[in-house]
Amino acid sequence: MQNLAGDPRCDETIRHELTRCGITVVEGQRSRGEVAASVTGRLGAFTFRRAWYYYVAEGPMPLTEARKLYDDPVGRTDVRVSGHCRCPAPGDPGGWVTWRLPDGRTVVPVKDMKELQAAYAQGKFWVRQDPITEFVGSDDPESLGAIGTVDLYHVDSEIGLFKLAEVIRALPFAWESMR
Repeated sequence: MQNLAGDPRCDETIRHELTRCGITVVEGQRSRGEVAASVTGRLGAFTFRRAWYYYVAEGPMPLTEARKLYDDPVGRTDVRVSGHCRCPAPGDPGGWVTWRLPDGRTVVPVKDMKELQAAYAQGKFWVRQDPITEFVGSDDPESLGAIGTVDLYHVDSEIGLFKLAEVIRALPFAWESMR
């Protein structure tokens, strides 16, 4: 992909890339990021924002589908889980998977739950609500019926963007409610 940092005509390029990949173009205010664009993309629960030579895609990709995307040669190299430069597989040690219960609460490891509760008790700004209402502590989220998702990708090519959009359109469940 072309580096769009500092390009005054970036909106034109972004519209073209998103449209070719079947992603809805959303008009907005000009951003102040590395690419000063006034357009982004939307496809279901996913948003697409252009960075200097790649897209940042955010939305809940089910872990099962994220693994299928990674099995594709383009998905493995051009659609990077959490923007990681080494292109790890989704679910590899190190994280990159968010576990959510059907009621919307996030499942975190037991040790992290204790840290969240302590931070909340100390009034830390990044814990806005009582962790008990937002999180559940468990070291086995699947046993609770949680759904694992990858929530962030960096996409390095237009073919990667097309492939990701194709997977999003084929998601097998009501993924709009996962956002």
